[in-house]
Amino acid sequence: MRRLVGVLEVTAFLLCLAAALIAGNALLRIARPKPTAYASSIDADASPLGLSTTEVMAQALPAPHAKPTPAAKPSDSPTLQASESDTPEHSYIDALRSAGLKDLTADDLVALKIQGVTPDYVREMKTLGLDPGADGFVAMKVQGVTPESVKELRTLGFNPDENQIVALKVQGVSGDYVRGLKEAGIQGDANQFIALKVQGVTLSYVRDLRAAGLAIDTENVIAMKVQGVTAEYVKLLNEQGLRPSADDIVGMRVQGVTPEYVRDIRALGLKPSEGQIIALRVQGVTPDYMKALRSSGLQDFKDDPDHYIAAKVQGITPEFIAQAQKHGFKDLDLNKLIQLKQLGILETKGDF
Repeated sequence: MRRLVGVLEVTAFLLCLAAALIAGNALLRIARPKPTAYASSIDADASPLGLSTTEVMAQALPAPHAKPTPAAKPSDSPTLQASESDTPEHSYIDALRSAGLKDLTADDLVALKIQGVTPDYVREMKTLGLDPGADGFVAMKVQGVTPESVKELRTLGFNPDENQIVALKVQGVSGDYVRGLKEAGIQGDANQFIALKVQGVTLSYVRDLRAAGLAIDTENVIAMKVQGVTAEYVKLLNEQGLRPSADDIVGMRVQGVTPEYVRDIRALGLKPSEGQIIALRVQGVTPDYMKALRSSGLQDFKDDPDHYIAAKVQGITPEFIAQAQKHGFKDLDLNKLIQLKQLGILETKGDF
């Protein structure tokens, strides 16, 4: 009697277990498509009655009510298909290797997979002559570089390597941007267009400079943008009677030449060239310095900007001229003043 009660208790427990398994499999059919796998793991343990779990289950679930799962064909089983794709013959590693990407580390594979680098992507890029290795493919994929975008760059006259392709993409150098600048007369290679974009050169900026009368090329435009040259700055210099070239404009801007500086020098009756304006500014010749030399009585300072530049370079000051005049030197020209300065003739005794 006690043995029978034990059998019934075990049978009831197994019935509940079977029902739970059936319900669980109904919810997790995709994750676990083979309910028999669990039963087979239970079979390994003998029941307390000396019967195997399979035998007890056979008693608890009579044959007429049993619904064994039919054996699925390999082609119909999602689990088996996934397993096949993981075999060495169909693995992601082998697919990349067949595309020509070999000797990959675990880190390489993780990065490639995360970024969605497929064997087809590798093949297409290699067909275009690009073979940057794992890091290069990851970088291109991260930036959204496609075979189509590479082809477009080549139709624009570029033949960029993988680093340039990534840089062009990062900086937002689009086909429209390149075509617009080329139509405006700005030509260049991939690196130059990257520099143009980095410096914020736009089509309107180029057009405005040309409208101000400048003949510009790619290097000029980049340099002017770096130095903050605007079309308005060029126009104001033109109003002061200057017609600077693109190189002159850059030089003036670098040296801090302002339209006001040019105006004040011209107000003295001088008409310095663009190069002389730059030299005057480089040497620190100010309108006040020029006025002071003029007031010293030296006539050859009046009309030649180069005299002011030479005087400044040699350290000729109004004070030095006054000192020479105090020693009785009259009607000195610039050359004589420079000789006195270089030879130290007017130096005090303590200076010898």
